[in-house]
Amino acid sequence: MHHILILGGTAEGRKLATFLSACPAVHCTLSLAGRTQNPIIDRSISTRIGGFGGCEGLTQWLVDNAITFVIDATHPFATTMTEHAWQVCKKLGTPYRRLSRPPWEKQAGRTWLSVSSYEEAIEEIKNLPEIRQKTVFLTIGRKEVGVFARYAPELSYVIRSVDRPSSEQLPPHCQVITARGPFTLEAEKALFRHYGIDVLVSKNSGGEEVVAKLEAARFCNAQVILLERPPAPKGIEAYTFSSITTLLQQLSLQIPGLAERVCLKKE
Repeated sequence: MHHILILGGTAEGRKLATFLSACPAVHCTLSLAGRTQNPIIDRSISTRIGGFGGCEGLTQWLVDNAITFVIDATHPFATTMTEHAWQVCKKLGTPYRRLSRPPWEKQAGRTWLSVSSYEEAIEEIKNLPEIRQKTVFLTIGRKEVGVFARYAPELSYVIRSVDRPSSEQLPPHCQVITARGPFTLEAEKALFRHYGIDVLVSKNSGGEEVVAKLEAARFCNAQVILLERPPAPKGIEAYTFSSITTLLQQLSLQIPGLAERVCLKKE
């Protein structure tokens, strides 16, 4: 029997684990980093929570659990985990695939300022006219908001994250919303209107669960600033979750009963 490890952290990873777990010829383990206090856990899926302890710990875990295939479905910005998994799998000779959702792309009526760091985002915000009278909406995760507290404490913020940031991370002028997506367009538009959002700062994570905020920003004439993705480690082939049809062909695995369950479409 194949033992597949899915490195999770995305909705696509959860979907993949659900379908693989339903295949009798596969034992699937979903691994979550434990960055959120109350992660979504499906009791029908074998799930582990927490880090591995770097490359050495991951190597030992793969060996101890006789992992035959690793699918990296971590967040697009979780580059350290991706690098570790790729290096460990190469060392062990364990098949590895990176499941990466496509980034959002600019289109008619939906544009943004692209930045490579939060410091650059702050500079862009400060260049906007009358910024001291504006409200900035941060949807960047709780661990990153401290950058804005340090370098732009004079601004007003609305901060949304799954878990509340620590008090020392928070800017002095902010309101905090704890919520987990997906979010509807109507709900996002209502939020923008209620708080008077003028600027949205987010990551170009891609995906459909949280894309409504971009449409809401366009509808409400708010400036959008997106942190673009860091480059992927060299040598990694990325696959996109397209439809639940067949994993057999795309992953080159001969697993009875797996066909017509999951399809990974090569980017």
